[in-house]
Amino acid sequence: MNNQAYPWKVILPLSFVIIIDLIGLTIVFPIFAEIFSNHSPVFFSMQDSMIKKDLYFSLAITIYPLMTLFGAPLLGDLSDSIGRKKVLLICLSGSFSGLLLSGIAIQLHAFWLLLVGRAIAGFTAGSQQTAQAAIIDVSEKKNTTKNMALIILSITVGMSIGPILGGVLVDHKLVHFFNNTTPFWVASLLSLINIAWLVFNFKETYQAEPKKLSLLRGIKSLPVGFKQKKLRALSCYFLLTQLGWIMYYQVISFFLSKQFSYNALQSGFFMMYIALLLCFALSY
Repeated sequence: MNNQAYPWKVILPLSFVIIIDLIGLTIVFPIFAEIFSNHSPVFFSMQDSMIKKDLYFSLAITIYPLMTLFGAPLLGDLSDSIGRKKVLLICLSGSFSGLLLSGIAIQLHAFWLLLVGRAIAGFTAGSQQTAQAAIIDVSEKKNTTKNMALIILSITVGMSIGPILGGVLVDHKLVHFFNNTTPFWVASLLSLINIAWLVFNFKETYQAEPKKLSLLRGIKSLPVGFKQKKLRALSCYFLLTQLGWIMYYQVISFFLSKQFSYNALQSGFFMMYIALLLCFALSY
């Protein structure tokens, strides 16, 4: 099979995979800010303290990247063992299931089910890395830089669309039937569309080879960068940079809600603005 003859047939659905992955991650931030605020009755009663609300918010946010730490390296190895396409379908199926369960959890006021949905979505969030690997598989040397730039563009598009999509789709003033669950139904539908696209239009890009799998590889790999002198400073810099950025991006909507009474739509626009600035910065 010669994927070089039609790289766009491979790159376009893979770019959409990356966008869907980032939408699934970021769509929840403005919604969670509203759900876990002082006035939301979704998971709390009037008697519940802010300490409990803050704890629940922290759990809902943290469980996704925590599960990604275990799932992403495993899925990366699995993509070498069984092929990119099968792993991408596993990831998108997990994203669909996680988003659907999260929407049902909010509708049923079941916080435990929300955690299950976010855990499934986080564990199967390896689609971004697998899609990147597949894009590199079909990239000629002269096009690698351009195609990698498309990956960055897809990431920033997903980061821009996710929060604003979450903010718009919960605003019943725009459309009367919009509510806190609508963004999850729409995002899960996008995952289904992407699954169908991959099934019918995407051909395998990698010759699979058996590889040893380990659920703890992500944890075991963490100390490696700090043990090597040449990588230690860079690893520390990257860790602190990512920690600061992720803390800001995940919590800013909650801060805006509590401090300035922003609703989900306003938080979504603010986060889109931040994502667009990031897109501009990465383009240079």
